[in-house]
Amino acid sequence: MPRVRDVHCRLSGRCRALRPSRRGGDAAPELRFTESRCVQCGLCEQGCPEHAIQRVPRITFSRTERKEVNVLCSDEPFLCIDCGTPFISRRTLMRSMELVKEHPMIQEEGIERLKLCMPCRAQATMRNT
Repeated sequence: MPRVRDVHCRLSGRCRALRPSRRGGDAAPELRFTESRCVQCGLCEQGCPEHAIQRVPRITFSRTERKEVNVLCSDEPFLCIDCGTPFISRRTLMRSMELVKEHPMIQEEGIERLKLCMPCRAQATMRNT
């Protein structure tokens, strides 16, 4: 079972995207793990950009425990400032804003656009061109 260092996890979803056993419906800003679906490939650990995942070797004999969905890390969704649609985890957005704020090509309006969902961002871009 993987262990997640909650402080480092930004819920980017990259580990989820790499899982060979993934299924749809993982839209919530949380990292869930079901042991019975894990194939022990280690891709989630290797693909985590924050190095927040660490696999812990163990054997679980209980069939019900293996099928349990465990929430390893969660965050509240950020709502689009224009339409109110949840579209990204708050941690991911804050990290993105932190990374681009020092960039000379990004101005305050560019940082504010990060707070918009993709359809609202496209509309805002079209209005300003």
